[in-house]
Amino acid sequence: MGFLDWETAYDPFVPRLILGGSAALLLAGTYTHEAIRQHSRGLLIVYGEALFGWFLVIAYYHRLGHEDVIGLLPCAAVAPMLVATRAELAAVTAYAAAGLGVLAAVVVDPLAPPLATTATLVLVTVGLGVATLGRARSERALAELNHELEERVAMRTRDLRTTLEHVEHVAKERAVAEARAQAANKAKSMFLASMSHELRTPLNAIIGYTQMVREDLPPPQADLDADLERVEGAAGHLLGLIDDVLDLSRIEAERLELALVAVELERVVQAALPLVPDLETPQRALTVTVPPIRVRADADRLRQIVVNLLSNAAKFTPHGAIELGAEAAADASQRVRLWVRDTGIGIPKEAQDHIFDRFRQADQSYTRQFEGTGLGLAICRELVERMDGVIEVESEEGSGSTFTVWLPAA
Repeated sequence: MGFLDWETAYDPFVPRLILGGSAALLLAGTYTHEAIRQHSRGLLIVYGEALFGWFLVIAYYHRLGHEDVIGLLPCAAVAPMLVATRAELAAVTAYAAAGLGVLAAVVVDPLAPPLATTATLVLVTVGLGVATLGRARSERALAELNHELEERVAMRTRDLRTTLEHVEHVAKERAVAEARAQAANKAKSMFLASMSHELRTPLNAIIGYTQMVREDLPPPQADLDADLERVEGAAGHLLGLIDDVLDLSRIEAERLELALVAVELERVVQAALPLVPDLETPQRALTVTVPPIRVRADADRLRQIVVNLLSNAAKFTPHGAIELGAEAAADASQRVRLWVRDTGIGIPKEAQDHIFDRFRQADQSYTRQFEGTGLGLAICRELVERMDGVIEVESEEGSGSTFTVWLPAA
């Protein structure tokens, strides 16, 4: 182009426009495209310094004045805004200072850039370089932090994935174990139900033949009658235990069917009282207060619950009183409350939470003094819950206990 003809003094606007525009585009590219700045930074610094030197040469040959020196600024700013290390900043600054110094020293025309303008451009170059260097350091620090954060996230993700896999594995193993346990428990319950049924038959025969022998026994055989009475009592007790095991196994095997109908509570209680031996004695008073109330329940199983609660009250109340009562709830819940209260030995507070567990008694030492397997209350709870009811206990050790059964009214 014409402005390359150093012997012809053209208007410097054209080279200033071309060089300044190219420098501005180059700067814009470095700031808008990270890839340009990262992969071509060194080449761009050289290109920026070449632009700066080119403009210095043009300024020398075209005898640019003070007002034209501003055209140097875009070219002088290209390289400093790309530096990333102190060495690069020092090289760029030295190059700018040397070029401007030579231009200021060689050109003596009054219109040439004076020393103050040269120093100003050098300071601008240094300032831009320092700012760019600080930005580069910040970018490197940010990149390192991002890399460290990504590594931590990846590590935590791996740890979390490992933990989740372990939890899933444990959950699968637990599910398999639970399924096996349920299957084994169901098989055990079915076995107990079958065995209990098989044991009931000979025991009923023993009890029946014992009663027949006692009826046909001549009066002088009093000692033999006492022995037969003990046999009959032991067989009856064993039959009761087998009945409890049979009921529990039926419940676990889900083979216990209930007929929930409207039941006269007073009739159920009257039918249950004769089934509890020695319920009322000279040392133990009995009070029964059951008004004519109808409940929705299974009559046979409700009688079993009443017999069980009364038997426990009699067992653990050698001296004192037993109260059996019932009443309709005072609120609008449509429930009926049935309770058995005694003044016996009571239940320790720490044992009340487990009193309805299977094979549990308030105190295991009681098994030596009082007969029982600990199944009665567990069966009562299962039966009451299957009748849409609730059973509760309130007791104080040494003062007696109160068992309350809530059933839906009919």
